[in-house]
Amino acid sequence: MSEKCYTIDEWGKLLGFTVLDPDGFDRTDSNLNNRLFTKKEFLQNCGRSTISDVRRYRECLKEIIS
Repeated sequence: MSEKCYTIDEWGKLLGFTVLDPDGFDRTDSNLNNRLFTKKEFLQNCGRSTISDVRRYRECLKEIIS
């Protein structure tokens, strides 16, 4: 079974927080806003980005670790 992939904005809406500055993602990627990420990839990159709700991010991170 393949993992679901979504854009940065789609993951943010699904998980309940916004990526304010995608500095943890590859900003040289001209297709960044349309690129699809797995949940794990998204959360890993969010750890190095500016996000709106760190507490919610940590809750989501715990879900993929356990």
